[in-house]
Amino acid sequence: MVSLTSWRIGDLTLKHKLLVAGIGWGGMPEPMVRADIEAGRLVRLNLRDWRGGEYLMQVVHKTDTPPGPAGRWLIERLVTLSDGVAAPAREMTKPLKGKGRRQSRRRASARKPRK
Repeated sequence: MVSLTSWRIGDLTLKHKLLVAGIGWGGMPEPMVRADIEAGRLVRLNLRDWRGGEYLMQVVHKTDTPPGPAGRWLIERLVTLSDGVAAPAREMTKPLKGKGRRQSRRRASARKPRK
């Protein structure tokens, strides 16, 4: 059973230190804890209710403003660090249709003129 009372930590380095110190349990990216598991400092838990797994990473940018040199470097670095398991790059040729544009129009039309 997963606890209903839990700490939420946004910094994986801090979470890793707390886990190695024996404070609680939690999901971590396997590459960050691999050495600790192999050395016996951490153990992999087999929890029935745990829905861990792999997550795909996606990079999205506007077609009219592609990433510059730093953005392209970051994308290539992420692909390199993913151990080659990245899905092939795919280009969108049409703009995304979403709520953002309609919501901004609604907000603009819902404004009352100042007196």
